[in-house]
Amino acid sequence: MKIDDGYNNRILFDSAREASARRRAEEQEPQSTGGEEKRVSGTEVDLSKTSVDFSKAAEALEKDAVARAEKVDRIKTMMEAGTYEIDSKKVADKILEDALAGFLEP
Repeated sequence: MKIDDGYNNRILFDSAREASARRRAEEQEPQSTGGEEKRVSGTEVDLSKTSVDFSKAAEALEKDAVARAEKVDRIKTMMEAGTYEIDSKKVADKILEDALAGFLEP
């Protein structure tokens, strides 16, 4: 079994998604209003451009997840009802596009 960059990118992507979720959870925690002070450690974190890009991608995917789930549910319902129609021309065009992409890419 070959583990390629896609696998490594998936691990980074999952880590970025988890960090994004933790950050949102921390932002939603109520701020103290009494005499308590929130202590911040002196540790500084410098994120690489790749990790920032993965974090942004994770946030974008989470926003699209709801729309994607709704679309899948709608298609599933149509398939179960027998009303889902497949456009064979679009399928053929996509197959040709994908097949030719390997020849056209440098």
